[in-house]
Amino acid sequence: MVRRGHVTYQAVSQTYDAFPTGTLQAVLLIAPSPRSLNATPCAEVRADEFGRIARRLVTRLGPADLHGYAFWIRVYTGAQVFVRDANGMQLTSSPVPDVGPSVLPESGVVSYQDTSWLVYSFPVAAGALLYMLIAAS
Repeated sequence: MVRRGHVTYQAVSQTYDAFPTGTLQAVLLIAPSPRSLNATPCAEVRADEFGRIARRLVTRLGPADLHGYAFWIRVYTGAQVFVRDANGMQLTSSPVPDVGPSVLPESGVVSYQDTSWLVYSFPVAAGALLYMLIAAS
């Protein structure tokens, strides 16, 4: 444990093989989780983190490559991904082709293919929402 100011961090040390020879010793300081996070189910925390990763990927990929968004978000998170316009018409998905649930809430839980999924969504283009379905268990 390391204390800085009024915060106590957990110190985690890891040794890595360095290129071309030798090792690298890294020490990570892990901040305590907020109290509200302690009461949140693990699946919900995982869904929110996958959503955060997806949003970051979208900002890195550039403007309006909807199929690219769906593909790479699925690669990096394993989530089912659907992009739909404001009327609910599907523009793309990953895996392709997959029509997905007939109705997707912006958040919450949806049942699809005999599985419960947590839904995380965010806007990706004018009028289009990207929906991520993350297994609830």
